[in-house]
Amino acid sequence: DVYKRQAYIFEALLPFYTISPLHPVTTFTTLSEFNIVKLIASMALVGFCLYKAFIKNNAAAWLGICALLSILPVLHLVPLTIDNNLFHDRFMTLGLAFMALAVVAIPYDKYIAKFTLLRPAVTTGALSVLTSFWICLASLAVYNILPFWQSDLTLWHWAYKTYPEDKGAQYSYYQGLYADGQYRKLIDEIHDTHDLDEGLSVSIQIVYANTLVTLKDPEGLDYLEGIVKIMPNFHQNESDPRNALIYSDIPLSPVQVAGLYNSLS
Repeated sequence: DVYKRQAYIFEALLPFYTISPLHPVTTFTTLSEFNIVKLIASMALVGFCLYKAFIKNNAAAWLGICALLSILPVLHLVPLTIDNNLFHDRFMTLGLAFMALAVVAIPYDKYIAKFTLLRPAVTTGALSVLTSFWICLASLAVYNILPFWQSDLTLWHWAYKTYPEDKGAQYSYYQGLYADGQYRKLIDEIHDTHDLDEGLSVSIQIVYANTLVTLKDPEGLDYLEGIVKIMPNFHQNESDPRNALIYSDIPLSPVQVAGLYNSLS
């Protein structure tokens, strides 16, 4: 859980180090040197902000506290499910605004004057170089990553190549190929990645079946009918058929089920 809580905090320090629609839990919580460094840096930042805010009544530190409060609902202090994602970048929108204000509010001249090991000019120059390096790194990351967000296909192809074993990335990439009309490539990707004899997940089966139906392959109908046979009888629950579907053993959303019956018809 401590890894989950520090993810957003380190994201505030380096908001461009992992810009992606996916942040798989296993990747970001395994014991590694980088994850340990992130944990130490995040906890040190929180401790410093608490000390400067409550003991020194520092304005920049209070803004940092505001940033923490703005992401409190997603810090995993209470159970919160966001699929296999450890965190979502979009939840940092308000928090990063407070962080930006905090950075501006820091009295740099006051701290530079206290740093007597080096001359003030050298300290100021080092701070300027560090800030410039941070800005260049952020700009380079944005320049390289922005093209991936041109469409669903480019976005999820990037996520799929980064995390090829992630089921969400697989499904979204296949759905992007289908929406783009790349049916043959979609079929080849599924054949190369999955063993059809061992079976496909239900969501990927739907995409695969829809592709076969689009190509007028009669096997697509067999797939669709097979999925319907294993579906729970959610439609027989007159009080709340939507919840009967959502809490069933079949991990499909109502929209996916609607698409399934539409394709079958």
